[in-house]
Parts: sequence; structure tokens; C-alpha cells
Amino acid sequence: MSNPQFQNEVLVEFVEQLGTLLSIRINQYIRKYHGGSESIFFNQFVVCPDDDSRSDNKLLKYPAASRNHFVENLNLRFTNIELSNIALTNDKKIQYSLTCYPEFIVDEYDGDYLEMTLVENKLTIEGQIMINILENSSHVTFKSLVKKIQQEISFETLKMV
Repeated sequence: MSNPQFQNEVLVEFVEQLGTLLSIRINQYIRKYHGGSESIFFNQFVVCPDDDSRSDNKLLKYPAASRNHFVENLNLRFTNIELSNIALTNDKKIQYSLTCYPEFIVDEYDGDYLEMTLVENKLTIEGQIMINILENSSHVTFKSLVKKIQQEISFETLKMV
């Protein structure tokens, strides 16, 4: 269990478990709505608009609707995570840029969104300021979140059997 981003072992476990859960949920979504084909899923976000065409507005609405459908069907119980961007890495793996408002850190958190990048099941937190905020947050909070995430992973694993 090593993640060079964090010194706190509980936070490392939180990020690893969240990456696993997100990966499971994304794979379930792709299996359910796109027949298990990552390329079909990815292609719905690729648009080639034409400057002179009036129908391009419809082309641009399709990826937005696809994004909204994806976000609505992630179904995380402890927070809402949104898709902000999707891209391919140099290794041709799908990279998800995700955001959430981390109200799970403290009750009255009044700061920036938590920005994350997910490739396969490896989650990376973006921004040193947010990394510092997470590092300074309660260990008890993250221990509780790890248990919630592990319960969701266990439940999802049972559903797949």
C-alpha cells in the first residue's frame, strides 16, 4: 500500500479503496448501458462539430446528456462524484477526470472541489492544496469512509456473483 501523494496511511487506503469502488461502478455502468464495450462508451463523448452547420447544437447536446446519465448512475452512497472530462492516456486507457464537493471531510467544509483522476482503478488526487487539506483532516473520518467504501465494494462483489 504505497501512494506517494500522502503520508497518512488511512488516507492512502481511502484513495485506493475509492479508486477500486469507482472502477467497479464504471465497469458496471459500461456493462449495463454499453454492452461491456469501453470503446462504445468512450465514443459517445467524441464530437466533430462543423462551424457552418446548424445541427452541431444537437451534436454537442449528446455528450452532455451522456455525461449526465453516467453521473446519475454512479450511485455512490457517501458522496456525489461528477465527470468533468474523459480522455485517453498514451497507453490508450480511459482517463476519467472527476470532481466532488468533499462534504465528507468536515461538516462545514467551505473550500474547493476535490479533483481526481482515475485510470483503471488508480485514483490520483489533484492539487497540492487539496492534498494538504485531506492530510490535515481527521483520521477517524477517513477510517469511517474506508469502512463505508469497503461495504459498498463487498455488496457490489456479491451482486456480480
